[in-house]
Amino acid sequence: MGKRADEATVKYAYFLRDELKKVSAVILDETNNDRAEEIEAIEEAIRILKCLEGIRSSLCSSPPVKVPEEFFCPLSKEIMRDPVVLTCGQSYERTNIERWLEEIGDKTCLQNQQVVSHIDLTKNEALGRLISRWCEDNKVKLDESLSE
Repeated sequence: MGKRADEATVKYAYFLRDELKKVSAVILDETNNDRAEEIEAIEEAIRILKCLEGIRSSLCSSPPVKVPEEFFCPLSKEIMRDPVVLTCGQSYERTNIERWLEEIGDKTCLQNQQVVSHIDLTKNEALGRLISRWCEDNKVKLDESLSE
């Protein structure tokens, strides 16, 4: 993995930390009587924490099963569940790249350093099928979230 991808991962982790602070404020706001909003914030906090755990695991340890490198999202370092491809030809987990492009605003492809001219995300069905088949063959559940 290149230096740019590692820097992007750290940047994404800090972004997720800031997002976690925001949803934590909603959860801890005792004046907020909107339970639906609170539940939604809790669910978002759980998703963020899982993503951060994947990043932490990827930086601290190696997975118990050798997972093909192409199956990992360059941002979260987790196996992609909904892989999409950018116009530059690189694949990412949909939720992570959407957040990266929209909220962080960096329009540079992490893998080949190309500036993405337009943001058309196309479902990478072939990669999705390969990941699903590999997971079945290796008895890996995607909710176990193996990280690089």
